[in-house]
Amino acid sequence: MKKDMREDYHEFLEIHYFTPSDFEKSGNVWPIRLGTNIAKPNYHIGPRTTPYYYLLFVLEGAGTFIQNNITYQLGKNDMYCLFPGVTHEYFTEEDRLLHKIFVAFDGKQALH
Repeated sequence: MKKDMREDYHEFLEIHYFTPSDFEKSGNVWPIRLGTNIAKPNYHIGPRTTPYYYLLFVLEGAGTFIQNNITYQLGKNDMYCLFPGVTHEYFTEEDRLLHKIFVAFDGKQALH
């Protein structure tokens, strides 16, 4: 694990935040944050919503992702998306902890 990751209750996390300028917000899509996390054995997020779009990429491990009452199994090399205002939940398998990278973004063309 990287030394610059912070530890919280359910994961090790590194996030880089962006504050888009008015000029950047005049474009179609802009980044909000990006980062990586490594789950702990008790990892469970949600159910909750997010105000932004997120693309998440699974580097290692396995878990379960639930969105719109549909359950998906996650594994290495999978990619999934969180949508603003849509309830989601995910958790990891204790012996195959999730390691993910993610990018959050927003903008008038973000859905496209």
